[in-house]
Amino acid sequence: KIDSNFSPAYNAMGMIFDKMEDYNEAYLQFSKAVELDKDNAGSIIIEAAVSRIWADTSSLSVIS
Repeated sequence: KIDSNFSPAYNAMGMIFDKMEDYNEAYLQFSKAVELDKDNAGSIIIEAAVSRIWADTSSLSVIS
């Protein structure tokens, strides 16, 4: 059974999208990981880093 509330899966997907330089999707995945596990410092730090990259990259779509 797939657990859609398993934050490490979203963290892993964020890392994959980051490696693919799809920072918009990486940010969304890390944000979901943080939403599910607000005490996950690793996801919070990575989300902030990707957010900064996203803000510095004009080719990305707007995240809502």
